[in-house]
Amino acid sequence: MIFDAKKIFREQLATAEARFGKRSHAYKLEVIGRPALTPETVLAPHGDTVYVYYYDGASDDGQRLTLQLAHESIHVMAGAFRRDATVFEEGLAVSFSLDRVSDTYRALAEPTLPELFRNALMRFRELGASNSAIKKLRKHCSIDAITMDRMQKIFGASDSLAAALCERVSVHDADRL
Repeated sequence: MIFDAKKIFREQLATAEARFGKRSHAYKLEVIGRPALTPETVLAPHGDTVYVYYYDGASDDGQRLTLQLAHESIHVMAGAFRRDATVFEEGLAVSFSLDRVSDTYRALAEPTLPELFRNALMRFRELGASNSAIKKLRKHCSIDAITMDRMQKIFGASDSLAAALCERVSVHDADRL
């Protein structure tokens, strides 16, 4: 069975926006499969279109496709379109994507996450951020522009956790596989 990636993405983005607030841009969205294992969200240079890429080998695996597209929906919602997202944004994306799949699939997928994503998830979980607190953060600044001070005020994060969540993840593909 081949799953409708565009429909799954629309559903995941709608859920992300309901939980964390609407996206702050009106770019066109194109959802496209490709042979690269790593999904990615890219804003076309000098364009008005965001390309949401997923691994085309996941087209017949609804859980894997949902996991990938839910993750990318957070990056679309956040709207920075940087490969070196903050640890906070990456952790939110991983947490949200794991929440959107079955318990069985989550139990299989989480231990196999690449270190970059595991670390971001661990830090994000340590924060204990509620949906309403994330909405509050987004009213004050973009996820990409978070500061230690903002993390401490809104979430009560310690100095070390706030600093870790404001760091940027690696842009290297080897760290993402």
